[in-house]
Amino acid sequence: MKLRETFGKKIKILCLDGGAIEGRVIDYIPTIEEDEEESIIIRNENNVLIEIAKHEITEIEML
Repeated sequence: MKLRETFGKKIKILCLDGGAIEGRVIDYIPTIEEDEEESIIIRNENNVLIEIAKHEITEIEML
């Protein structure tokens, strides 16, 4: 699944470090320059905003 397809959806992300993050994707940040990487911003159940870069994600599950 592409990151831009997750916008507005509730997802669970499995990370490289073995952790998992659940929440609703509230923003998608595309790659603009060569040294940048696309990422998404998630709001979790505690209303904490978390930015996750594409290279940190191992799997995305829709909830």
